[in-house]
Amino acid sequence: MFQSLVPYVVVIALATFPLGSTADNQPDRRTFSRVTQRAEPPREVSVYAELRPGQDSSESFFAPLWSGIDLRLLPLRHVDVEEGVFAYSVQLLPEDSEGQPLSPTDQPAHGVTADVIAAFHFRSRDNSGPNAPGPLNVNAPGEFRIVRYPGVTLEIRILAFEIVNTRPGTVPSFSELSLLITAREARAD
Repeated sequence: MFQSLVPYVVVIALATFPLGSTADNQPDRRTFSRVTQRAEPPREVSVYAELRPGQDSSESFFAPLWSGIDLRLLPLRHVDVEEGVFAYSVQLLPEDSEGQPLSPTDQPAHGVTADVIAAFHFRSRDNSGPNAPGPLNVNAPGEFRIVRYPGVTLEIRILAFEIVNTRPGTVPSFSELSLLITAREARAD
């Protein structure tokens, strides 16, 4: 009985070389994107994402959560950002949506929302230092966020980031962002 409630580990290895070998003594770097999964209702999946914008900063991160729904992390641009990514939009895509994401049910229609992770959320209003209590606080979501969608709740944990463009008066952006997102299916009562 107890074992059926414990999530099991599912490993998806992304590597340039076959598992267990490297060519010419190259580093063996792997990222395991799916961390845990519970397949029986209510379903639960944890996904790790390590985002490093390269030359094509428009590249999205995709991860299937369960049959019929995918997670997408979509990079967002800003006209004043020359390096890095301004923000990432966390989206859920039903398979029949033709690319249209579900709308969060608990976020405002305008303004700062928890489903968009922006570099400025972690910087002061004038970009002179980290966001902290006081007159320059940007009053934005922090490293832990909960976003509810129809039938699914996402817990978003920002694990690490590197922010560039940190001079006062500039628009900060991410050069790296690591996060863990746990999707939980709503219980059918």
